[in-house]
Parts: sequence; C-alpha cells; structure tokens
Amino acid sequence: MVSEMNLKKAPPAKAPKGEPAPDMTGVVNQSFDNKVQRSAIAEAQRLNKETQTEIKKLRTEMGLVSRDLKGSQDRIRELEDQNQLLQTQLEAGKNFDSLSAEPLPGALASQGKPAPAGNVPPRPVSGQQAADRPQLHR
Repeated sequence: MVSEMNLKKAPPAKAPKGEPAPDMTGVVNQSFDNKVQRSAIAEAQRLNKETQTEIKKLRTEMGLVSRDLKGSQDRIRELEDQNQLLQTQLEAGKNFDSLSAEPLPGALASQGKPAPAGNVPPRPVSGQQAADRPQLHR
C-alpha cells in the first residue's frame, strides 16, 4: 500500500493566483528587429574583413613558399645536371690522369695487373717544352 502511494502522481502545481502573466505582445517591434539585423550585418562584415585579411596573408605566404620551392627545384636540376656531367667525365676518364689526360702508368696492363713501373715509356715532349726543361749534366 505504501508503494501504491508512491506510484500515484501528484496533482500539478497550480500557478499562484496573483497577477496574470505579463503580455509581451508588441515588445519585439520593428525597431528591435532593425537593431538586431544591423548588429548581425556589422558582425558579418567584421568577420568577412578579418577573413579577407587572413586570406591575403596566406596568399602572400604561399607565393613566397612557391618561389622558394621553384628556386630549390631549379637548384636540384642544376646539381643533377652537374652530377650527370661529372659521372660522364668519370666514366670517360677512368683510365686517364685528370690533369694531363694521359693514361696512368699501368692502367692499360692486361688482365688487371699493373705494368712494371720501369717499363713506362717517357712522354713525348714538344719543342717548346724541351727548351723549357732544365738540362741535366751527367
């Protein structure tokens, strides 16, 4: 029985009988609506201006990054071209002395064995080079 009493709903509370609820009709008038609209428009314009400013900054920054990227890509291409040229020169000059463009002693020996150092023939000398050489007295 006690549990039945808990299940019963209490009657709804009645509003106190005093003053009636105020009539809000006409409080929100055209003037209020216009003020709200002007405020909303001003806020939207402010946000639009901030957004445009940020977009301009981002575009400027993207331009700088793009320019730097292009410069880096150009530099990479130059270095790749130089590397290819050096690789070609290295392959072409593997058996040559880089200063005189003559074969290194023993570089042309057969079967990968260097030729004996005493068997290297002397370099041919032009007339001017021979005149510039100091004479050895024996």
